[in-house]
Amino acid sequence: MGMHINTRARKKITFIRDKKYTILPALLLDGFLAVEIMEGNCDKERFCEFILLQVILVMNPFSEKNSVIVLDNAKIHQNETFVNIVEELGCHVIFLLPYSPDYNPIETAFSNIKSWIKRNRDFMNAANDPFYAFIVACAQITSEMVVNFFHESDYLE
Repeated sequence: MGMHINTRARKKITFIRDKKYTILPALLLDGFLAVEIMEGNCDKERFCEFILLQVILVMNPFSEKNSVIVLDNAKIHQNETFVNIVEELGCHVIFLLPYSPDYNPIETAFSNIKSWIKRNRDFMNAANDPFYAFIVACAQITSEMVVNFFHESDYLE
């Protein structure tokens, strides 16, 4: 039957480790507003395009729902053009202090996504389309989880 006693178990793994993927998300209290998966790194231009085409559309003037964008201090986030556009709409952009992932709920979401990927390695390996596999991984983040992420980051009481 193909099984042998006293031999090492072997499992063939086909996941391509030499490719790097970037998940570019926008997180609201309800869950992900938008998720873009790309092969390789994300640059300032691609990030700005993502914000302008997918995030700005649901933003409102400050003090209303969806009126603040919170970003860490990654270089791709440092873009005066995009910040000016957001602020001209009456919205706010808040940059976190360096090395403060505890105040960024999206970091907790990333951690949960990475854990799900590790627990579901067989699914990730079997997926014919890695972009689909990453979207499925992101879909595991529920609105209840997101509310907890925001509580843990001290944005909600």
